[in-house]
Amino acid sequence: MSTFVERNFRVKGVLDCMYTPPSGEVVLNRSGIEVQLWHQSPMKSYFLGKGFTNESGEYIIDIIIDSPAPYVIDGRIKNVFVKAFYNGEELEPNYEYDDDAIAYFEQLTPSPSVQFKVAVNDLVLSLKSAGNWAKLDRFFIHATEHQQHATVSLVHPTSTKAVEMNAPLWKENIGYSFNGYNTYVNTKFNAATNAISYRQTDGAFGLYMPTTTINNGAFYYNGCNDGFYRIQLIPNSSGNFWYSINTNTFRNAGAPAAYKGLYVIWNDASYLYLYTNGSADDSVGSANYPLVNLENYIGCENSSGTPSGFGAQTISITFFGAGSMDQSALYTSIQNFATTRGFNA
Repeated sequence: MSTFVERNFRVKGVLDCMYTPPSGEVVLNRSGIEVQLWHQSPMKSYFLGKGFTNESGEYIIDIIIDSPAPYVIDGRIKNVFVKAFYNGEELEPNYEYDDDAIAYFEQLTPSPSVQFKVAVNDLVLSLKSAGNWAKLDRFFIHATEHQQHATVSLVHPTSTKAVEMNAPLWKENIGYSFNGYNTYVNTKFNAATNAISYRQTDGAFGLYMPTTTINNGAFYYNGCNDGFYRIQLIPNSSGNFWYSINTNTFRNAGAPAAYKGLYVIWNDASYLYLYTNGSADDSVGSANYPLVNLENYIGCENSSGTPSGFGAQTISITFFGAGSMDQSALYTSIQNFATTRGFNA
C-alpha cells in the first residue's frame, strides 16, 4: 500500500466487520470501531493517525505532516497498515491461520499482534509449499515482539524452550546481540537425542544475521564440539568463514559472499556444504561421524559442556533440520518474512 503525502491528506476506507459481543448477538459494520493507520519501518512502527467507523463501517483518517519525517520518502509512505480496536481490544482480520501457526501462537506470552501472526502464518505456508516445513526440527524466530517469544520454536513449539545465558541483549524485531565474552543462548537442541529430520548424513544448521558480523580476529563459534565431532558455524574469523557439521572436518571457506543474511551449513553422505542467502558458497568432501551428544549454543559453542568461542554477533533466526531442504526456497521464505517484519539484511 502506498500513499502520496502532502502536508495535509485524508485516508478514507470501509471496515467490513462482524463482531460478536458477550450477548452473543452478531453485529455487522459496527460503528465506533477505532481504525489506526501505521507505517512499518525496518527498526520501528510509526503511528500516523486514527479515525472511527460510522454505522456503515466507513472511516476517515486525517493526517498532518508538520516537518520532514523518516517514513516519508519522495513524498510517499510505503508499508502502510491498519489496526482496528473495539472497546480497547484489537480486532483480528477474517484470516484463517494454519494449525501449526496456531500451535505456535498458543505458546507465546503475551499474545502477539495481528501483524506478527499474519507474517508468521505466511512464513509457515511458504515453508510448507516448498516442502521444507516437514524437514525442520527447530526454528527459532528471535526477532519477535516480546522476549519470551524469542525462546519458542515455531516448529514443535512445545519442545523445550531456548535458555538465555548471562542476559544476552535482546532487541524487539531484531533478535539477540551477543557481547563477545560471556552471553549466549542454549537452544536446547541436541542432535543426538532431539533430532527428527536431522540425520547423520542429512543435517542442517542455519542462522539469519541482520547486520554484518563484527570481527576482532577471534573465532565466533555457534554450535557444539565434543573434542572430535562438531557442529560449528563460524561467520567471521579474520575475514574467513569456518564450518563443520556431523564430522571432524573443520573447513575454512575463505571470505563468504557476505557477512550478513542467511547462512546454512549442511551435509549429505559425502560432502559438507555452505550456502549463503540461498546460493552455494562452498563445499568439501568429508566422512560422516556419529551425531554430537551436546546441546547447541548460539553466541558461542558448547565445548564438551563448557561455553567457549564467544562472538559479537546479532542473530535473528536459528534453525536445525534436514540438509536436503530446498535451500533457495528456504531463503526466499525467510527473506520475505524478514522483509515484512523489517529486519532483513
